[in-house]
Amino acid sequence: MLHCDKPGTGLVDAPRAFSLKLGLVTKGACKLLPSSVDAELCLKHESGQLVAIMAKHVDDLKISGPVRVVEWIVSEIQKVFGDLIVQWHTFTNCGVRHIQDRISKAITLDQEEYIAAMKPIVHDDLKGVSSESLASQPLQELFMSLLGAAAYALLTRPDAAVFIAALQRVSGKCKIIHIKRLNIVVRWMQRFPCRLTYAPFGEKSETHLRIISDSAFRCEDGEGHALKGHLFLRTETTKSAPVRAERNSQCGIEACTASVHVLDYSCKKQRHVCRSTFGAELFAACDGADHGMLLAQILHEIQHGAVSHSVARSLRETGGWSVRMVLAMDAMRVFAAVTATQVKEPAEKALWSHVQYLRELLDTRVLDELWWLDTRDMGSDGLTKGSVERSELQSIMQGTQNLYHTAKRWATARPPNISNEQAHPAWFLTMLRASSWLKY
Repeated sequence: MLHCDKPGTGLVDAPRAFSLKLGLVTKGACKLLPSSVDAELCLKHESGQLVAIMAKHVDDLKISGPVRVVEWIVSEIQKVFGDLIVQWHTFTNCGVRHIQDRISKAITLDQEEYIAAMKPIVHDDLKGVSSESLASQPLQELFMSLLGAAAYALLTRPDAAVFIAALQRVSGKCKIIHIKRLNIVVRWMQRFPCRLTYAPFGEKSETHLRIISDSAFRCEDGEGHALKGHLFLRTETTKSAPVRAERNSQCGIEACTASVHVLDYSCKKQRHVCRSTFGAELFAACDGADHGMLLAQILHEIQHGAVSHSVARSLRETGGWSVRMVLAMDAMRVFAAVTATQVKEPAEKALWSHVQYLRELLDTRVLDELWWLDTRDMGSDGLTKGSVERSELQSIMQGTQNLYHTAKRWATARPPNISNEQAHPAWFLTMLRASSWLKY
């Protein structure tokens, strides 16, 4: 029998053991408190102000804050783990190159060197073979390897996500045509490099969390695949881009340009059975709101510090995050169903609870507003459809969202912290009489 006193390199538990020890140093000596949403995101506040933020991935650390605070944190970590390799302004973290302009402080993220090093599949088995024939075992292994490399590039290339997601469905048993399509996607990413850009907002600018939800559904497809795509943007609120709607009213949003930061995005298949475009769009909107609440919680903790789980639950139920949350979609039928004066059950009865769920988020002010955008302004279209132009999505990646067409928005008329009984006394009285009748 062998006994291991210290987990060394190569053991399964080594990364976890290292993270536990690093956590003792960052939380104890450095006073960096982990976020309640992600324990690998640590925050340090002094007198209610954020002074340092750190993202950890085993031994790959990324720190932001005043120079004196960053140097002090690094010195405390070095006391336990020895000398560290410290890089400023330009560095690679988790395979993503970060470049910060020393004057404007704008930051760009890219994987250009990584993508340029990927090699398309070239093999003799590709010659003189029908595109619909199954790939041989060597080609299958090459396909899996290149597809995994391309999927890792999606950290900074959301404009290619819909193509990679489609190819991942056939990763277990691909055809020759799928290998050719993967080569096309890789060459396209190499030929047209693109970066995520984060330009500083104004010092006194307000921001809100903008969730752009979209879905793609094809009822004539025998396999019934439905995709959902989301963009989660921290957006600067300016006079040219108003976001405050009149309560319980629908009004237009003028064409405007807003500065945005891409916080997250998703391109995945629907988790639910979709029987219609209405259902697919509704499910996507609910999933986008769910993930948006996690990001709103993180943004709230960045500003005010980590909160307890009970406070996080209260914020989830009644709202009150420091950042306002807006959900945008291009499905007018879903928008009309959720914002109706009297929410009615849709033709597909099973979707009624989901419509009520979105309305409840609006009534409780967890969601501040619901927007309807023109399909031509939906940057998330590039996450669900391969045939559309990627210009709008790439503009968002570079830090700008343009709304060229008239849009609609809706906000509840209910005052904050008002229950259903207080908001609808007649409805509550009817339910009370019904329950009394059933009792007696």
